[in-house]
Amino acid sequence: MYECTSATPDGGPLDTTYPGEYVLRMSAIDRAGNLTQREVSYRVVEPALPTVGLSMPEPDGLDGWYRTRPLFALEALEGNTEVASVHWRYSIDGGEPTEVRREGPRAAFSPPLDGTYELTYWAVTRDGRAGVPETVTFGVDTTPPNVEVRAPRGPEVAALALASGQYRQGEQLIADYACDDATSGIVDCRGTVPSGAPVPTDTVGLREFVVEATDAAGNERRIVVAYEIVPAPAPGEDPPGEDPQGEDPPGDPGADPGRDPGQDPGTDPAADPGAQPAPAAPSADRRPAAGDTSRPAGLASTGLEVPWGLAGAGMALLLGGVLLIRRRVR
Repeated sequence: MYECTSATPDGGPLDTTYPGEYVLRMSAIDRAGNLTQREVSYRVVEPALPTVGLSMPEPDGLDGWYRTRPLFALEALEGNTEVASVHWRYSIDGGEPTEVRREGPRAAFSPPLDGTYELTYWAVTRDGRAGVPETVTFGVDTTPPNVEVRAPRGPEVAALALASGQYRQGEQLIADYACDDATSGIVDCRGTVPSGAPVPTDTVGLREFVVEATDAAGNERRIVVAYEIVPAPAPGEDPPGEDPQGEDPPGDPGADPGRDPGQDPGTDPAADPGAQPAPAAPSADRRPAAGDTSRPAGLASTGLEVPWGLAGAGMALLLGGVLLIRRRVR
């Protein structure tokens, strides 16, 4: 052999810069000048991208919902020895996405909140090649639905009549309640009677009003309201604890409730601490005693009030004049 040549020296690396078909040409010449040429073809393929498997537990709720927070496992598939990190990105109810990276070929993820999730995951190799992202969707609802009972009301809320939690026998009582669920939605809401229907009040005693709600994930809530039906008052009888309306207390309607009934309306001992009570009126057959200035019984009133002391003095002068005239006549 005299000469052997090739574009790639013997023992040198072949060109694998880009994927595709390559040809290696070689030639050899011996000392007699004989030439031999040969071509060898080879193919460069693109390396496989890393892939990650997602392990998801079976949903424990209805229609694919999770009623408890699941734990997902992400792991590079067999043969992906070059995986350097696992990545995922999630959004809740269409909100802003959150991206997470974990070093190594495996990771775990648990949804932090209730809601509808879109989860995208992929892997990246040591030389920076990223795998093809894959996406799954799922829902998490760990919260029972809300139930609001407005009527009948229990002891914890003031009722429409009487004491809290009590209704009169025969009173019209209309059920009023509602159910809602912020995540998966309400699929069933029912009570002892439908909302808007009358609640029986014909029998006296303790009663229970029950409302049950179920959401789309299968979460349930049961509310029990305890209330009491009390006897209705007899016709014309005021209910216990209620004052009659429009009635005055017995006695004089215009009388002062704080005044003694035997007290003269024109006097008020409380207003004048030094005032003396008025003297009692003399009887019809009582004659005035000496020095008694009260008006004799049987004397008609002329409307002119004369002091009795002055009247007595006048009568004394009259009697004295009569005696004087009699002496002169003798």
